Amino acid sequence: MDSDVIQKNPEKGTDVTGEPDLEWLTLDDDEEIKWASTSHKNSLIPAGIVSIPLMFLLIGFITFATAYFVYKNRAYVVTTKGVYSKEGVLSENVKQVELSKIQNTSYSEGVIGGALGYGNVEISTAGSSGVELTFYAIPNARNVRQLVSKIADLSKGSDSHDGEAKADVLDDILVELQEIRKSLAENNSHSVPTETTQNRTDMEDRTNSVGSEASNTISDIPQGEQENTNNDSRETLTDDIFDNE
Repeated sequence: MDSDVIQKNPEKGTDVTGEPDLEWLTLDDDEEIKWASTSHKNSLIPAGIVSIPLMFLLIGFITFATAYFVYKNRAYVVTTKGVYSKEGVLSENVKQVELSKIQNTSYSEGVIGGALGYGNVEISTAGSSGVELTFYAIPNARNVRQLVSKIADLSKGSDSHDGEAKADVLDDILVELQEIRKSLAENNSHSVPTETTQNRTDMEDRTNSVGSEASNTISDIPQGEQENTNNDSRETLTDDIFDNE
């Protein structure tokens, strides 16, 4: 990735872009802006070429004025948690896509855009029928696409490690449940009736505590990952403990 896409101060404009308006952007406390930009200033050139011959007519002025206000009201942001876009002249249209939901990224440069130094970056999400969010006419489109893709991959890797850690907790709980089952079986076969009743009560309290811990751990796992935690086998094991009393 070329270094020119990495910004020391993302909230400031560059030689080829305006200063992005970020008053609309609300970030979490631990969220950091990695890149922010408006469209490329050269994206106004095609509108100017079309408008100049029509300047003696009102339509020429309207065409260029519309293109200018569209340019001024565009802002695009990449953070450590998601990508954002803000567009709209008469009304503000803000879109957000979380990094964990990004499925595919691409960029394109037309003949004019390639010659003038700008292109589009398109972002698709899992389950969407098409492009979810587009950065229009931005400089360094290829590098920005690489930046989005890299940050999204890092975010998904972090989520994967969290899921693995929770799965390890569930495995530990399963081992403890197996020990409880073994202890209950031994108490039922060797203890005198009064002791068996007391031990059984103690084991029930312990099992309920472990089962509650397992339930809380499972609830923290995203819905799409819960299928991999073998919940059914763990619930069946808990039921078997009491069936064998």
